[in-house]
Amino acid sequence: MTIPIRLNGSPVSDLSLHMPINGAWSAEIHCADGVPFIVGSTATLTMPGQSLVGRVVRSQLYAERVQVRMSGGLSDWQQSVTGLNYGKVQADKVLSDMGVVTDQALSTQLNFWTRLEGTIGQSIQLLAKHLSFNWRINPNGTVRIKSEDPVKVEPEAIETYRDESRGMIELAIEKAVVLPGCLVGDDSVGEVIYTLKQDGRLVCRYWTEGRGRVLERYVRWVTRDQIYLGTYTAKVVRQAADGTLDLLPEDSRLRGTGLQSVPILHGLPGCIVRVPNGERVLLAFDGGDPSKPYASLWHEGQVTSIELGGTLKVALASLVKAELDRIATVFDAHIHAVAAAPGSTAPTLTLISPIAEVASQKLSTE
Repeated sequence: MTIPIRLNGSPVSDLSLHMPINGAWSAEIHCADGVPFIVGSTATLTMPGQSLVGRVVRSQLYAERVQVRMSGGLSDWQQSVTGLNYGKVQADKVLSDMGVVTDQALSTQLNFWTRLEGTIGQSIQLLAKHLSFNWRINPNGTVRIKSEDPVKVEPEAIETYRDESRGMIELAIEKAVVLPGCLVGDDSVGEVIYTLKQDGRLVCRYWTEGRGRVLERYVRWVTRDQIYLGTYTAKVVRQAADGTLDLLPEDSRLRGTGLQSVPILHGLPGCIVRVPNGERVLLAFDGGDPSKPYASLWHEGQVTSIELGGTLKVALASLVKAELDRIATVFDAHIHAVAAAPGSTAPTLTLISPIAEVASQKLSTE
């Protein structure tokens, strides 16, 4: 049975549609007639049981057939974006700055966020990963970034192949109702590929979500040296009254507009360092998390002041005091009274009083 598929009304003779559980879908399409589509225009791929809104990435006329490549959604995921740094921003703002339209508000508050120089797709991927969500494209072209809520579907289909070791299942299907994130029987669906065969049959091949998690762990291992796990030199633009720094990274991928209110991790409790503008520090991200930048390990340069202890006592101060108290006690116990000679005044006995606690010390170049 021939399955009718159309692209903006033009009959489709050949189709390969790839729908990942994490990312935008893409399709290679051949139309039997018509003229090439305008690159960048919006088009609708209509299949039995499903209509998908996407963007034309490439289109040409070849052998009297129109060849089209599409990507899901309304945005160009390969469009370049410059680096940009945020402080106290909602996830919605990060996305809207790139023209991304989501299906629901993302009001998650980010104390810090660094958008890398790259593409819109890469930026969404990093943000979604930080929020512990998958992202993909809804049929209407909006972006979905949220926790999975699997819907069980019962496709009109015949299972033609199953490979449990690879987590791959193939169906001869009549309606395109199997989508990433749904449930088919006991299968939790991850990646999905639809193919239109030459005889007009529509074939759905999907992989279980378990296989997707294995691939995700592998990708994380391969990319374990990603940029947020590195350490980078940055110039101090300003130090706030609370000790945090405004930094301008030297690496162009991180520079953007600079980072504001970055805390300093000295590795010493109660240590406060005041540093002039223009000095250089090392910038890193705690656990590779772009929302947790910190500065540490100063380069050789000038310092305004170093304060040890702050509101606390200097390290080991209690031990110093205890030892001085012991010495004072021994000294006081061995003072002997001396009788005064007739007509003279007896010497005054002065005991060593308890030693006061050792105060915080401040070393300053001021």
